[in-house]
Order: sequence, then C-alpha cells, then structure tokens
Amino acid sequence: QKILSALPADFPAAILIAQHMPAAFTGPFAARLNNSSALTVKEAENGEKIRAGTVYISPGGQHLTVKPNLDIVISPEPTSELYKPSATLLMDSVGRTFGRKALGVMLTGMGSDGLEGAKVFKQQGGRLIAQSEQTCVVYGMPKAVVDAGITDEIADLENIPQAIIDGLFK
Repeated sequence: QKILSALPADFPAAILIAQHMPAAFTGPFAARLNNSSALTVKEAENGEKIRAGTVYISPGGQHLTVKPNLDIVISPEPTSELYKPSATLLMDSVGRTFGRKALGVMLTGMGSDGLEGAKVFKQQGGRLIAQSEQTCVVYGMPKAVVDAGITDEIADLENIPQAIIDGLFK
C-alpha cells in the first residue's frame, strides 16, 4: 500500500504482483489497494492485455505470467511450484517478455521464491530493486536476490516508490 499509494496517476507502466495470499483474500486486497492508489488496481484476469497505469494482483492459488503479446495468463500450472502465485514464474515471464524494459522489486517475504526467476530476469537485462533488511518484516525473498548478487539497488520501503520511478528511466 505504501508503494502503490506513492506512485502518480500517470505512471507509464503496468505493475504485476505475485503476493503470497489465499484465493479468498486477493480480490478484497486488490479492491483495498485500488481505493488508496491513483492507479487502477485489480485482480488479474486470464487473457486480458496489460495496460500502463494498471496494477494486476495475481489471484491466490494461481500463477500470473505474461505472454509476448502482452496477454496475462492465470493458471494453476505448474503445480510443482511451492508458492501459488509464484514470484519465480512471474519474474521469469516478465524478464523474457520485456528484457531491458523490465523493472522488478523484491519485497519482504519468507523463503527464496523469486530467486530463480530473478536470475532469468537479470539475464534478459531487467533492473532489480530489493527491499532493505531494515525495513522488511521477513528478510527472506529480498535476501535471496541480494545474496545472489543480482540486485541493482537495495532500498528502504519508503524510498522504493522513487526508486521505481527513477528505475523506469535508466
């Protein structure tokens, strides 16, 4: 909420979010964020095209990926992923789709979900910001990408909105 509410209404990109959350909570979560943000925040739907200025929350229990034609794919596959939605699958697909135009942010979270996808994301030229240890509730997911040496920037939570804005134009 702190990040999205600080981004301007004319934000020039789409935002895709894989939040580890049960299915019953992601719709209300998106609605709450929509009420506190100048951007449109919604639960992602299979087959819709991503649009700048829109934030897409992955439905709980489903993976969110994007195709090269900018269609969103919502699917329970692969079932082998521990987390649904998987940050790894999202980071991988965004990196492959947008390459050097991609900007990723790894926020507080348990475990290392996102690490393998972030490696692909970086190989494709994406820019990666990690939340600082001091501002994380759980320094698991950001720590994994920091320890792997693949972050471009480490930022405190309150500085992430500006880091995102600055990162779009690097």
